[in-house]
Amino acid sequence: MPDTTPDSSRPSIADFEVCYNANTISEAQVWDIVARWQGLREFQHLYVNSNVNAKFSGSPLVSMWDSTEGNIEDSPEILNIVDLARKGKSAVGNIDQTKFSLSFSAAATVRFYKALTNYWLATEAKKLAHQCSYTLLSSSLCLWERVQYIFDDRSGLQESLDVLEVYDFVCQFLCKHIDHVDKDSLDHWLYEQDWFMNEDLYFDNGYFITQLGAHLSPPDILELLFLTSVWEENEDGHRQTWSREKRRTYLQARGSFDSFAADHLVNDAGVAVMAPVIFFAVEHVEDACELQLREAFPEIRPRNIAVAWEQYRRTLWLPQLRGQFGSMSPRPLLAFITEVVESLKDDGSGLRRIA
Repeated sequence: MPDTTPDSSRPSIADFEVCYNANTISEAQVWDIVARWQGLREFQHLYVNSNVNAKFSGSPLVSMWDSTEGNIEDSPEILNIVDLARKGKSAVGNIDQTKFSLSFSAAATVRFYKALTNYWLATEAKKLAHQCSYTLLSSSLCLWERVQYIFDDRSGLQESLDVLEVYDFVCQFLCKHIDHVDKDSLDHWLYEQDWFMNEDLYFDNGYFITQLGAHLSPPDILELLFLTSVWEENEDGHRQTWSREKRRTYLQARGSFDSFAADHLVNDAGVAVMAPVIFFAVEHVEDACELQLREAFPEIRPRNIAVAWEQYRRTLWLPQLRGQFGSMSPRPLLAFITEVVESLKDDGSGLRRIA
């Protein structure tokens, strides 16, 4: 929906810069970080729950290549995650539980929370930038370069993989099961004018989940996951749920499907230009991993790194890393990259190793 907030009530680019360049935090902010973890730790509890972890580990991967090629799951399994976590091992049938390393050391717990807040910070920066008031194209480009840097900023490959795994779990897997979201309940959350992607409701459903993960904060996702888990039919066949208006208002207040952007910009010559279309999702989390791989293999062509990373993400991420945060290591990925790059020969495709 259009956002009619007047420019005078919007934050300025200077406000964004103050946040971006902050290098200290107050005691109150430290306490806030600690307090938030007590609430957000439920994500870790769900992740290490054997039933939830098994379903997550067996769920289809959503990558940037799938989203750009339209490969959307035709018949997604819809789960009540909270109920699944409570039921016990019988809920996952014959799934082999021995493959999962579910224990979290103290160090892994720190990594999990750091990865969660890393992506959360990036999404909040994106939402703040989206609300900023500006008229110059150069200001817009500078602002979104800042946001891009926050999405890409990682301390190393381990942290990049951690953020991607947490993103897959929280912003894709758990979001998919909010309100048991399917093609029949999707319109309960959206206004008619928000339907613009595709007449195929399954495609719209996949896009909707991506939008949820891009706009909702981790506390929002946790809140909706638990709230909608009790929206079950009672003995009279009725469900105690939010009204459509309340659901739509909830998402609108968090910027979901908000069409506002500085549409009328001018360049440095004063000529009116179209504003760039800005969207951050799974591809930017995956790109951060690729950037770290380029640093790990500086002697390898970036194109070769990109090919090898895409192949690993599409074929080996699920069996080697998915659902195993507690023991996650970049070693299998590094070994795979080395093997693939060494095997690339000059076959006319330009994919060869540069010594």
